[in-house]
Amino acid sequence: MYDLTWTSDVFRRQSDIFGITQPGSQGSPMNEQLNISTVQDDNGVRVVVEGELDLSTAPLLDAALIATEATPATTITLDIDGVSFIDSTGLRTLLEAHARSQQDGNRIRLTRGSPQAQRLFALAAVDDVLPFVDP
Repeated sequence: MYDLTWTSDVFRRQSDIFGITQPGSQGSPMNEQLNISTVQDDNGVRVVVEGELDLSTAPLLDAALIATEATPATTITLDIDGVSFIDSTGLRTLLEAHARSQQDGNRIRLTRGSPQAQRLFALAAVDDVLPFVDP
């Protein structure tokens, strides 16, 4: 067993590393626009992402994925069905995670996400590149 609990202390350390804060939050790195949770299941780890994946939140997802990749999980499913918006920075984060995964046993898989996300993947011509799975 391994601990994948994300607490404000974890995000506080990420804030120290990445300098991420929410505007008007008095230095708190928690972002109400993005919620990331991890669930261990029989098939490995599911990283559930809800909210907006953009310039201000992508570093949080990247840090969560890097931490999850450091576990012995054989598969990592990135569940983006709850993501309402993805910009180019969010897309880059997904592509970088995929590139790391290719070097580390192809452990990361993604759900297809919202219609907006699927449209972005098609417009960026990565819908045949990213390893999608059914939820």
